[in-house]
Amino acid sequence: MATFQEQCKLELVGKSIIANYGTKRTYIIDDIKFDQGPCATFFELGNGVKISVAKYFWKQYQLKITQKSQPMLVTRQQGRENYVPPEFCLLDGVPDQIRNSAPSMRALLNKVKMDPTEKLRSIDGMVDTLFK
Repeated sequence: MATFQEQCKLELVGKSIIANYGTKRTYIIDDIKFDQGPCATFFELGNGVKISVAKYFWKQYQLKITQKSQPMLVTRQQGRENYVPPEFCLLDGVPDQIRNSAPSMRALLNKVKMDPTEKLRSIDGMVDTLFK
């Protein structure tokens, strides 16, 4: 039986994530560091100064780390390792459990591929509920 950390790596390594900050770039997860958190993971800026991931996200994006002991997602680009806190990411795409289940995939596609009149009815219903 796989440990929790092994199971997480099997599920997430190789998957695409969307950074929910800055320019909203996409990355591929190359590794997960469970023994490093955002306050204990340091990297060097262009000017040679070492800074923690938590401090960098605060200075650069005004995003405060809420979970100090979360693992770090590792992405590699242009020969560099980048560390991304999971709390600032969104998993991209459709999870395999949904993709491999015909009824789940059909239900998802029915929600996504609504015709315009249905969308308007849905929005009108929400507006009516909000302003009653």
